[in-house]
Amino acid sequence: MNRHWWIVLHKELRDALRDRRALRSLAIMTLLYPLLMWAALNNSIGKQARGETDKVHIGVSGADRAPQLMARLAQAGIVTEALDADDDAALQQALSDGRRAAVLRLPADFAQRHAAQQPAHVTVWHDSVRAKPAQLDAVRGVLQAYGRDLSAARLTSQGLSLAHLSPLVVDSFDTATPATRAGRHVAVLFGIFLLGVFYFGMDIAIDSSAGERERRSLEILLAQPVRGVDLLIGKWLAAAAFCATGLALEFVVGHCMLQSLPLENIGLSWQVGAADLATFYLVALSLCLLAPALQIAVALNARTFKEAQSSMMLVLVVALVPAFVPALQLDVQDWWYRVPLLAEQTLLLDLARDGRFDLRHAAAAMGVSLAGAAACIAFAARRLASERYVVNV
Repeated sequence: MNRHWWIVLHKELRDALRDRRALRSLAIMTLLYPLLMWAALNNSIGKQARGETDKVHIGVSGADRAPQLMARLAQAGIVTEALDADDDAALQQALSDGRRAAVLRLPADFAQRHAAQQPAHVTVWHDSVRAKPAQLDAVRGVLQAYGRDLSAARLTSQGLSLAHLSPLVVDSFDTATPATRAGRHVAVLFGIFLLGVFYFGMDIAIDSSAGERERRSLEILLAQPVRGVDLLIGKWLAAAAFCATGLALEFVVGHCMLQSLPLENIGLSWQVGAADLATFYLVALSLCLLAPALQIAVALNARTFKEAQSSMMLVLVVALVPAFVPALQLDVQDWWYRVPLLAEQTLLLDLARDGRFDLRHAAAAMGVSLAGAAACIAFAARRLASERYVVNV
């Protein structure tokens, strides 16, 4: 390592370790995402273990006219509440408080039409804004199943075979394993982890560039017998060291949490070993070099520390776009491995699903990130070489 790089790196790390704001940000961002993931998964596992589901509450106008239908709704876990009102205004009022997913209205001639084997009407009132789609689907599913059972019973009573109603029988087999199902979700979870590289070293990157330019200490550093690019590389490596440390801690905490949770209760599993995760971490280190390089290049264009913080919001928004592509469950494309952050997420998806990832794809992902980092440092060095730019605060 160049002697000047080491001197600047040592100085920046020493200043960063004295900065409580930077250390606090590193600690919070390291623990925040794993804790949120643990809380979400633990809540799902707890509900599954206790057999808890959201009870569906509905109101029924004319419930006494269809006792069998009320029994079917009760068997499906749907709580029914008899309503005396039958006019439209009263039914809308019954939905206004949001306690009921829907209101059923059975007309006065429901029992007579049912006994005469004629179509009996059921009106479903619901508020699509307040009610959850799953609750409405549950109610409609019970009504449709009840209607099919009535049709089958009536055909049987007429001596007709039910086989005519099912000319095609479809058998479905799911070949997915818990590991492959987990792989589909793990990219979204760890995608949030990878976003941390844009937070861990952000304070250091801003303070060592825009902050020093605002305090005019950057002029003093440039007056020393050292090239501007050497100063930049030292500052860049210091911020990258914080990113690498934060990402390593985040991976360790997240891995331990996933191993400690009984994910099989919700049909998932975490079968990525420590060695495989360490290998992936080495690939993700290229992101720890790209993120601070991009932040330094952007921050050097700001006149003040506060202006640089505002500029970082644009960087974070751009980083969020590829982070949520896997959540769309699209087919993986080859160009994904050449987009920073998206490439690392896709590699982790391959690792969690298949237990390995393609080394060629890993090399492509690292190459693109390293090339981007080099371009950002070259741009920043060119800006820093302009004396007019440095002193124009």
